[in-house]
Amino acid sequence: MVDELLVYPTDRVVGIAPDRDTLDAVHAALGASGVADDRVEVLCGEDASHQLDADGDEGGLLRSAVRTVQQVLGEETERLRILEQAVDAGGYVVKVALPDDLEDEAFDTEKRAVGNALHDAGATNVAYYGPNAIEELQLGA
Repeated sequence: MVDELLVYPTDRVVGIAPDRDTLDAVHAALGASGVADDRVEVLCGEDASHQLDADGDEGGLLRSAVRTVQQVLGEETERLRILEQAVDAGGYVVKVALPDDLEDEAFDTEKRAVGNALHDAGATNVAYYGPNAIEELQLGA
């Protein structure tokens, strides 16, 4: 059960597509940017809401404990709440994995390219989830 819990999607650019049209635009933009389909994960519906469960209300004591630690350690809980609200409203959470074999400069370039593709397609709340921090991406610049 805890394996299903969205914990920290490390080395991922994450954004919200509020509707199906935006999701389709995101898929097209990512494809045009050279992002392979197997790097993209889309969360939606009741399963996603359960997986996001920002407060840990739905999964018992262990899940609640994990969420309590996350609340103490950083901003992840608030971001999970935003993602959960988007899914509950019928939206989609798009997670794009970044290649782990890139040098720092190439990694940053890829991170920005993926973030810009999401942003330009209409996704909101686009951020990079790194090993120790969540970075709000300043895009389009």
